[in-house]
Amino acid sequence: MILAHRRSLILLTLLLLGLIFPAFAFTPPVSPPLREIAKIPSFRTVEEASGFLQKGIPTDKEIARIRQLLQNFGNDQFEIRDAAYEEMIRMGPIVLNPLMPGLESPEPEVQRQTLRIQRALKAAEYRNKQHAALDMLEKQSALKLEQIEPLFQMVEILGEERSLRDRLQECLLKVLPKTPGSDIRLQSFLKHRYIWVRQVGVEVLAKCFPAEIKLLEPLTADPSTEIRFHAYLELIRVGQKDKVVPFISLFENSPFEIALLIEDQLCRLYDGEKIPFVLTADTPEARQKSKAAWLDWWNKNGEKIPLTRLTSEPALRGLTLIGEVDGNPGNRVFEVDREGKKTWELRNCGGPVDVQALPNGNILIAEYYTSQVTERNRKGDIVWKSPPLGGNATSAQRLPNGNTLVSTHQGVMEFDRSGKRLGEFPNLPNQIYQVHRDKRGHTFVLGDSGLTELDPSNKILRTIPIAKMQGWGGFQVLPNQHFLIGYYNSANGYAEVDATGKALFEHKNINFEVTRLQKMRNGNVLVAGGNHNEVVEFDSNKKVVWKVATEGRPFAICRY
Repeated sequence: MILAHRRSLILLTLLLLGLIFPAFAFTPPVSPPLREIAKIPSFRTVEEASGFLQKGIPTDKEIARIRQLLQNFGNDQFEIRDAAYEEMIRMGPIVLNPLMPGLESPEPEVQRQTLRIQRALKAAEYRNKQHAALDMLEKQSALKLEQIEPLFQMVEILGEERSLRDRLQECLLKVLPKTPGSDIRLQSFLKHRYIWVRQVGVEVLAKCFPAEIKLLEPLTADPSTEIRFHAYLELIRVGQKDKVVPFISLFENSPFEIALLIEDQLCRLYDGEKIPFVLTADTPEARQKSKAAWLDWWNKNGEKIPLTRLTSEPALRGLTLIGEVDGNPGNRVFEVDREGKKTWELRNCGGPVDVQALPNGNILIAEYYTSQVTERNRKGDIVWKSPPLGGNATSAQRLPNGNTLVSTHQGVMEFDRSGKRLGEFPNLPNQIYQVHRDKRGHTFVLGDSGLTELDPSNKILRTIPIAKMQGWGGFQVLPNQHFLIGYYNSANGYAEVDATGKALFEHKNINFEVTRLQKMRNGNVLVAGGNHNEVVEFDSNKKVVWKVATEGRPFAICRY
């Protein structure tokens, strides 16, 4: 009894301490990158938010010093590295923005010291406060130029680091139209010495101030091929057909990743069965052939090609749907934004191994454990479901005509909105992992035997051989009629293959048994792996540029 009484007194004392002195209260750890789990700071006024952002912007002299100290992190002498660290700590949070390129450094010691600085200065908390300030600016119905000036300055100091820069660009797109005089300030970006600043200027001006699109004309002669690409593309999108020929001519001297982006845009303009030329190698001969073939096509057909095809696809909102299987608790679909912030979640949905964001805002889910496909609204209500499939669902696609294409391990089927099964599909080998129909009406089926193509009448046209899977796999049909294949086997990676199955680009041994993948318009590849509790985005150099943690195995992804 005495012991029990003492325990009660101790618990009561701890409770009172937690109420009176919050420092004694238990705070659960924050699991990045889902920043909404933490208590996000808020600002009472727009001046307070703008002032906070401005306070974090170093002077030109301070930026130069920070970049010098960043280089010192790679020095062989411990004393120089330690001195650089101590000086940055004394400078405080103003180092955090210009320090971001350190995370992209090829030198491991520079990356390590950068992370060390970020931890010491509580960069995660500071970044949360930056996001809160951006949120405050976006909510305003009208702004003054001086209130958004910190946004311009932050873009200028971020370097090649993409995540915060993309968030800033998103914010600029929302606040510039309601800020008088912002178009004049934005024009300074077009002549900026840094390539990344000019790129932001091109993309934001084209979207926010289309009446001033002519200001992009000089940038078609920019020293950077990347800037010329973006300038030509935006001018073509507003109907300037005379820019298509010089746009095609960029094939010749562009970096290979830019050449592939050019090809991707031309494939969007093209509307035929056989693409004029597919760039499969980074050689002068292949570049010249590609340029010649596309120029010949344009000269013959350009007059009748509607440039609106380049703008018919909705712009990516930067949201990512993730279908998570198992885990604890697992079995959920959730959505994150560019910063990894969770924006929506649905639990207890039967093993979501495939997900699709629908135009009406609903989510299509292939539910493996319940052997059905469901369409759910954002409240989680089922607004449509397939009849029982007779096997575990492995993929689902909502077609433009409203029908739903479905696969199980044993077969492929198509249903209309009433649930009626349509058409007949041939017998295909067991272990089907994914089915997809392209805009021509051709259906592609990925299974253990390879990637099988069916014509619009569901007749087998060919089977492209690929490496044998071990229980799962994923693919994407690319605009150039290549295929991006995710390998769930000993290779653990993905490859872009041509129509014969020849690998043109491979990324192997990435510690991901790839279940689904998606190639972005910028050439990056988003990957979900059934053996790894995170979703990762790789750039064309096979470098991780974005990732988000999951509770269970992430089988499905959809960036939209």
